[in-house]
Formats: sequence, C-alpha cells, structure tokens
Amino acid sequence: MPTEYIHFTDEQKEQARRTDLAELLRSQGETVKRSGREFEWCDGSAKVTIRGNLWFHQYDREGGGLNFGMWALVFSADMTNHWVKYIKLRLKGELLAALLYTLIVAVMSGYHIYNLIASSTIM
Repeated sequence: MPTEYIHFTDEQKEQARRTDLAELLRSQGETVKRSGREFEWCDGSAKVTIRGNLWFHQYDREGGGLNFGMWALVFSADMTNHWVKYIKLRLKGELLAALLYTLIVAVMSGYHIYNLIASSTIM
C-alpha cells in the first residue's frame, strides 16, 4: 500500500513538539504508568516508552523523535555484552563484534547529539 506525503505547517510541527504524549493518552482514557523519568503505555502486548513528546516501541524498536538516541541505547547493551565476553574469554570474534557495535553506537549517538543541537531553540 503506497504512502501519501502529508505536509505539516511549522505551527503544526511546533504544536506536536510541545505535546505531552502521556497527558494526551490519559485524556483519551488510556492507562499510563510512570517508570523512572519516563512513562510506559501498554496496548495489549505492545509496550511503548514515553518521555514528553518522544516515544519508543519496545518490541518493534521504532519510535518518533528519538530514533537514533534510542537505537544507540538498544545497541549499547549488545556492545557491552560483546566487550565483556571478549575480556573474559579472549575470543577474536567477540572483539570484532564489540568493535562493530561500538562504532554503530558512536555514530548513532553522534548523529543524535547533532540533531539535538541543530534543532535546539536556544542556539
């Protein structure tokens, strides 16, 4: 099924940036649970993490607004596991995997930080 481009005005984009998704869900009668600095919303077996106007679907590993930052977090767990396995077992395959995951996390984190700075309203 082809997707259709939808143009949003700058005002609509700004309104979306200011929308608190947890409050919006609550206003629609949904149950949202606090989890540290974030909120969790469960819809059946799906779990979505929410922080302000940003969201991340735990199982599909997709989200809105924070994709590269969230992916960096997801990959950092695998990166850590490969580094620990390499240090403990000295397997060359684990070293290669650890280096690859480290590169991926660094690139995604750098891109995310760049996007945060470039979209900042204070600069």
